[in-house]
Amino acid sequence: TGAMVGLEIAVSYRRYARVLRWLTASLIAYVAVLFVIKVDWGHVLHSTLVPALTWSRAELAAVIAILGTTISPYLFFWQASEEVEEEELEGAATPTKSEPVDDHHVAAMRGDVVAGMGSAVVVMFAIMVASATALHAHGVTTVQTAQQAASALKPVAGSFASLLFTLGIVGTGALAVPVLAGSTAYALAEAFGWHEGLSKTFRQAKGFYLIVAAAMTIGLAMDFGGLDPIRGLYLAAILNGLAAPPLILVMLLLSNDERTVGRWSSGLWSNTLVGLAFVTMVAAPVAYLFAR
Repeated sequence: TGAMVGLEIAVSYRRYARVLRWLTASLIAYVAVLFVIKVDWGHVLHSTLVPALTWSRAELAAVIAILGTTISPYLFFWQASEEVEEEELEGAATPTKSEPVDDHHVAAMRGDVVAGMGSAVVVMFAIMVASATALHAHGVTTVQTAQQAASALKPVAGSFASLLFTLGIVGTGALAVPVLAGSTAYALAEAFGWHEGLSKTFRQAKGFYLIVAAAMTIGLAMDFGGLDPIRGLYLAAILNGLAAPPLILVMLLLSNDERTVGRWSSGLWSNTLVGLAFVTMVAAPVAYLFAR
């Protein structure tokens, strides 16, 4: 925790971004696990394309949690704030640039989002398949810590699979925790009108960095408070799933407001996909209310 806080405060934005970029390689460990455990791919494919749904409250809560993990509100703040920060740094480096956004930049942003979300879904699917095959199928249905999940893999899939899963957990944590804390800091700094940004020094954005440190410290304290971290993550994912729809609707309205985005308003495909995401994320909680 101390190392991550120190890196966010002391290291320059561009250098720290490179550190986070390399940490994403740890996600490959989750995919690699699938190659060292025995997976019935025929059964996986059938269950994926033809799911056996019971429409129970427990099942719908899990669906809401998956949606909240995939389309998380904190990503809206992080992605938007980082784009602004990149533009500010680029503008400072090239002051003669005529406009902050051009066709090349929009294409790069689109590629970044598609690649990021695509890889995230692949990794999520790999974790689900590995957990279902190596844990649930062998009676391990209650996991309270990440260490327990990695340890449970050892007798079923061997030490190598357990090691890969552990590397994935450590790497993902080192990648995710600064982003989550940074997103909280961006959201609060924008709400209170504070100076913000990882490109600024601690003296230039004290409130921003203090929120980063406080968020990580609270997370560390929870670890010693006897709370079930896996249960906490699950409940947080459900809350994200409930909080996302209003933000998606605002994003949909803003992206079609020419006074806000000018000639960069959303096209048919973007509006269709965002609209489907909004309808799906509203429908899941409504279905939960009427389920048994």
